[in-house]
Amino acid sequence: MLVPGQILEFIEAGRVMSAVCLDYKKNRVRALSQTQKEVQLAEARLVHLDDARLESGQTREMLAAALREISTRREELSRKVDVKGLWEVLQGEGEEFSARELAELAFGQRVGHDQVSAVIRAMLADRVYFRFRPEGFSPNPPEIVEKILIQREREAQRERLLEEGSRWIRSLWEGQEVEPPPFQEEILDLLKEYAVFGNSAPRQDKAQELLRRAGMNHPLAGFKILVRSGVWSKDENLLAHRYGIRKAFPQEVEEEARLVCNPPRLQDEPCREDLTDLEVFTVDSPQTRDVDDALSIEFLGDGKLRVGIHITDVASSVPRDSFLDKEAFRRATSIYLPEERIPMFPPAISEESCSLREGERRAAVSLFLELSREGELLSQRFVLSWLRVARRLSYEEVDHLVLNEDRTMGILYRIALGWRKKRVESGALLLPLPEVTVRLEDSGEIVPQRRDRESPAQTLVSEMMIKANWIAALCMKEAGVACLYRVQPEPRERLVEGVGQGDLLLNYKQRKLLSRAFTQLEPGLHSGLGLFPYTTVTSPIRRYADLVVQRQLVSLLRGGPPGFSQQELEAIASQCEERVSQAAQMEQARQRYWLLRYLESRKGEETRGLILGLFGRKVQILLTEYMMETSVPTKAAPWLAEGQEVQLRILRARALEDELKVELC
Repeated sequence: MLVPGQILEFIEAGRVMSAVCLDYKKNRVRALSQTQKEVQLAEARLVHLDDARLESGQTREMLAAALREISTRREELSRKVDVKGLWEVLQGEGEEFSARELAELAFGQRVGHDQVSAVIRAMLADRVYFRFRPEGFSPNPPEIVEKILIQREREAQRERLLEEGSRWIRSLWEGQEVEPPPFQEEILDLLKEYAVFGNSAPRQDKAQELLRRAGMNHPLAGFKILVRSGVWSKDENLLAHRYGIRKAFPQEVEEEARLVCNPPRLQDEPCREDLTDLEVFTVDSPQTRDVDDALSIEFLGDGKLRVGIHITDVASSVPRDSFLDKEAFRRATSIYLPEERIPMFPPAISEESCSLREGERRAAVSLFLELSREGELLSQRFVLSWLRVARRLSYEEVDHLVLNEDRTMGILYRIALGWRKKRVESGALLLPLPEVTVRLEDSGEIVPQRRDRESPAQTLVSEMMIKANWIAALCMKEAGVACLYRVQPEPRERLVEGVGQGDLLLNYKQRKLLSRAFTQLEPGLHSGLGLFPYTTVTSPIRRYADLVVQRQLVSLLRGGPPGFSQQELEAIASQCEERVSQAAQMEQARQRYWLLRYLESRKGEETRGLILGLFGRKVQILLTEYMMETSVPTKAAPWLAEGQEVQLRILRARALEDELKVELC
């Protein structure tokens, strides 16, 4: 039982505190601590009791001063206790030892309350070698000690990193040149993770604490530090980091690409037809370097035509399971961004040996379609071929030829329109929308460009490729060869039948209601194209799924077994689908980013908008000049209705924050 004036000790916030008993009732102590604070304590919280007492007649200030003197003396003594030495002597010798027993070992003499308290303080401060129990202290097993020491070292390193790292990044922010800390790379990695993944970053707590200590709480603080330190550019593509999309090719892939550039094993292939005298032409934009398809037309007499659709033969050039093939599989698709192109194959393949360059001999897979005067398909055949592109045409050049009634282009265009009409009759949906892309000049200027996806040249080329893909799917299905089929279920709702006739709102809304297209191993309907079955084989330089289908087709043409089994295609389809989806998201996000960057300097300018609908407290608007969505509060314009055209003023655009604010004029 405690009595008033008796000295006691308890733990507060991990620290041993001295106190004097003022009153004791029912196992609870009212005491005055060394900080001159009155506390209520359960008796179980006490870690040490002295026999000595302080005179109760003293003032509280005097009592607290005396307690502080006792505590200081005992703290100094605690620093003389060799806790590790005691553990080395006692571990394995017993389960528990009282504080007095430990004090007698530590000080080697008759001990008093000061020495006992010093041992308690040393043990509680250490917490590595002994475990505290109400009955005393128990030595930790060696394996536990090792784990605690490792954890302590990690915590100490973490604290050093946070302390020194926060000072360093603050100095970077303020433009000072200081020596980076030893943990520079880890700090930069933390900031990268946080900039890329935000609150989903694996070590987001550590990154946030680092920035907090540096006095930087803005969500983009980490990103801006990386820019200021020169690690990232101010237009860094964060999605590329998130998805692990690498731009450079590994050395072994580059080396293999150079070896594949002119494969001698194709030179004497007997089943490959020589079409180098055929008048073959390509249609692409002037900037395109990876040309994978070409066309030809022959007039056979009796009004019959033979149309050739020629696809570069990547399957015969790039060996399966080679470094090139594995890297292409990992990438799954080429990615086209305003600021750069991230190809699926190195340029030595995609732009040189497998690109259908004008005047150069190339291996190809050619589809010949014999047509009647009316465009009816009479026969079809795939062949392995050699060809030489005679002309490289741009879309603009083909448009000009069609409009000026060039015989060849005019006939091909009419054939393409006939095929498209049949697809529409089979349920295809054609929803023309303006396409806005961004071009970056070498000067840094951002140039938005509108492109007509329904121009004669665009229609001609797309219909030819759609036809080739459909016939390839038919061949696979009829031969029973495993294939990656593209399938698209019916739209969730049909607002348009056939061709959307210039109604931007209706076409835009119908696009939102389309079902997602996906890859499967069973043939199915592609509702958007109005075709059954359907696959993609016409872009083997740019899409790995197309290369896989081309390999199956080439194996079929050679009379050999399929290159891939059903089970292998299932695994390929799954990974390709994910990668292609990520690439599409990145292309869309970067397109929006650069348009926002363009609009940043156009504050106050006016632009046109189309009301898409009223959703809760917001009016959703399409900026028709840029084909970008934004919104205004409903209360700002309660009279607006869906389909209404409005004039808008740009208030603010921030590309990094993905923010666009407008107001009604």
